Amino acid sequence: MTRGTEDLIRGWQSGLAATNETFSRQTRVLNSLDTTLSRQRKSINSIQTDLCGLSAAQYRLKFQLETLENYQSDLEVALAKIEEDTHELVRHGPGAVQLDRNDRLFCFAESMSAQLKDVCEKIQDVSSITWFIPITQSDQEGSSSLSKYVNILNRQLATLKSLEGEIAQLSVD
Repeated sequence: MTRGTEDLIRGWQSGLAATNETFSRQTRVLNSLDTTLSRQRKSINSIQTDLCGLSAAQYRLKFQLETLENYQSDLEVALAKIEEDTHELVRHGPGAVQLDRNDRLFCFAESMSAQLKDVCEKIQDVSSITWFIPITQSDQEGSSSLSKYVNILNRQLATLKSLEGEIAQLSVD
């Protein structure tokens, strides 16, 4: 080959190598951008999924809020009725109005609530006594403290049986 042809081939080779290097660099940049776009697409899809979940949760909360508002309005109506009945009872005196079954149940429920509160307080007293009773020689044997607890629990059981009897008697009425 001639010198001119060799120079021409070398020129093409160096141009081709430069073009190849530029193409490789641009390919690496494109791959990097493609990776970034893929990560961003996954991130956007995740956000979109989260938004759908939040939208569903918001809908459920809105429904629950409407339900609670309905309950609240029902309670306000019932409370107004109870207040009206209470004012009527106060105005005419407790003996002037004939109590129906619902009123008796309500009075019984209030009585039971007070008794249950008393029982709970006693149970709390028993549990606090457990932590603050000093240990004596007889307590180490277990006979004295055990009998105290058995007596307290027996009284509580008797109170609960009494309540159960009152409930049974009221349900018969």
